[in-house]
Amino acid sequence: MTDVLARPAPAPTQRVYVRGVRGALGWRVAEAVGALATVNTVVSPGEVPADSHGEAFDTIVEIGLADHDVLGRRGASPTIGAAELLDDAHALGATHIVLVTSAMVYGALPNNPVPLSEDAVLRPDPRFAYARQLAAAEELVEGWRTARPGRAVTVLRPAIPVAAGGTSSLARALTAGFGQRFGESDPGAQFVHHDDIASAVALAVAERLDGVYNVAPDEAIPGERVRALSGQKWRLPLPDR
Repeated sequence: MTDVLARPAPAPTQRVYVRGVRGALGWRVAEAVGALATVNTVVSPGEVPADSHGEAFDTIVEIGLADHDVLGRRGASPTIGAAELLDDAHALGATHIVLVTSAMVYGALPNNPVPLSEDAVLRPDPRFAYARQLAAAEELVEGWRTARPGRAVTVLRPAIPVAAGGTSSLARALTAGFGQRFGESDPGAQFVHHDDIASAVALAVAERLDGVYNVAPDEAIPGERVRALSGQKWRLPLPDR
């Protein structure tokens, strides 16, 4: 007689649609999610999967809303992208959304608590449209979650993503400002590797996490170290004359 208790129960298969796979981060995320044993992954440049044939998808992963460089090249807006994401969620019957945004939604303010927790109030810089629009996108997706029981939303707010060959213009702009203030130390900075963000997304899919999660290292890199790694040198500001 076969011992049925010794047999592992077959794991259920999730259908996951990964949106916004255009940049280096997106492909890493698609690969990490596709490596999950219980997942069938659909990778698309941002359209509703043509081969869905009316089948429901359990989870939609959205990567493109936070890709500053891709948004800039396409002239796209995170807010409009969030509305399109929700259209896909309705069309595909998804009950779980994993949304990657950015820690920039908190705002870079001198009175921010250190460290910033997920409970901190969002105060994005009003002059920085990218951060404001990401905060608005989060609000739209949260409205979708609360509109019907049984829905879950995972919001991941990573520090500035970096990777060899995939560092964003935001990361380059940040390091370009180091070493320019005479008599002052450069502030510390936080970065997170693309692989770590991809692992966080895969965990959110596998565990069906519901809530907001910061994705960042425990500590900051001192400004002097960031400047050394970026190749920036000390530059003494002088008057025009």
